[in-house]
Amino acid sequence: MSGVLVVSEHRRGQVLAVTHELIAAALELGAAGAGGVTVLVVGSEATALAASCGAEGVAEVVAVPTQNREFEAHAAQAAVATAVEQMGPNVVLCGHTPDSMGFAPALAAAAGLGFAANVIEVGWGDDGLTAARGVYGDRLVARLAFDRPSPVLMV
Repeated sequence: MSGVLVVSEHRRGQVLAVTHELIAAALELGAAGAGGVTVLVVGSEATALAASCGAEGVAEVVAVPTQNREFEAHAAQAAVATAVEQMGPNVVLCGHTPDSMGFAPALAAAAGLGFAANVIEVGWGDDGLTAARGVYGDRLVARLAFDRPSPVLMV
């Protein structure tokens, strides 16, 4: 396994800012040793939007066209599950958004992936992947370390 998979989000023909934030975080993870960055675009306009998801340092942008004009959680879950199975990334980054929360927890459970939600910071070091997330209404920050051989999905 290697690399970082970013799941893009888009609305009405526009890639959302959260996608670019995730790409920036993925590039930092990649530079620290997590591997190359791949961006996954799922939806009826995936092919057209793929060009908007390329950035310096992104190794590949994969478009998965669907027939659904609007976001469909089951279609996103199936596409991301297939990408994870085929690519074997170390990390899968999704936005902490209603769309991602509509499929990411179910995908992590079904595929046996590591999972963290409400992630505010990610890192990669000699011991692998780390994350920080708010707990107790964001009054505290929990630091997580993942030593699992499976990919870890973060939202």
